Amino acid sequence: TIPKVNGATTYTIVVKATKAGYATKTLTKNITIKIPCEGITLDKTTLTMNTGEKTIITPTITPSNANNKNIRWESSDTSIATVSSTGEVTAVGSGKATITAKTTDGSNLSATCTVTVRLYIYNYGDENTTITGGITAYTELIYCNDGTSTNGKSASYTKNSTNLYGTATGSHPFGSSVYFVSGNKIDVSDFSTLKIIVNPTRFDKDWKGNTSSIRFGISTSDPHYTNNNLWNDEPRPALNMVTAYNYTSTLGQQTVSLDVSNYNDKYKIYVQIAGECAVTATGSIYALWLE
Repeated sequence: TIPKVNGATTYTIVVKATKAGYATKTLTKNITIKIPCEGITLDKTTLTMNTGEKTIITPTITPSNANNKNIRWESSDTSIATVSSTGEVTAVGSGKATITAKTTDGSNLSATCTVTVRLYIYNYGDENTTITGGITAYTELIYCNDGTSTNGKSASYTKNSTNLYGTATGSHPFGSSVYFVSGNKIDVSDFSTLKIIVNPTRFDKDWKGNTSSIRFGISTSDPHYTNNNLWNDEPRPALNMVTAYNYTSTLGQQTVSLDVSNYNDKYKIYVQIAGECAVTATGSIYALWLE
């Protein structure tokens, strides 16, 4: 039995044989003790990236004096993320991929990192980061029951190089809205969160004390009425047409999130600037994405 000495893996064995009247014989032998990998960890177990970004994942092998600490890197989907022989990850396209680091000494150990590459529905007016199908904009005025009165209601929007902007004003008891909707349905299966950067600049309160808002979410179809001859829309126009949503009634630039982890289908992604009843809502949208 050869004890470990100061973490050494190679030892020199010297055997001497002596006999009276004869010269001493010496045999020297170098012996290497195989120390296998016992564990592997990564400094990152999840990553959220934008297309084109690069980052390094660093592995740690235990014990530190293992003979073979070489790693083989693999990606579950190279159309989403690739990984080099040194652990450099490159985000290629939107979605989710698993990066795996495997030991090569026969110990069959591995560790993984889940990489999510964001899918931008809209990003600061940059059409290169906007999904195929783009953004469709709608204005909507909820009429009185005879389908003719639009007094006091207005809705308008602009799309420019820095943001999407909308303003909507309702009149008692009906509202108006501006909608920004993805041109295509989007598969949300690979994503857990829908996020938006908005900058509301005006939120009024109606006669019931309800504050107007900016809402966003997912819907199986465009979440706006095709027949505005309605009575019972107040105070949440069109919300019965959406699958999941969140909203903000707070002024100022902010990031708001919606959990979509339980949805595994294709949906329209939308933002609604809602002027309810006799109130006005205005604001800008700077970015809208899945991650």
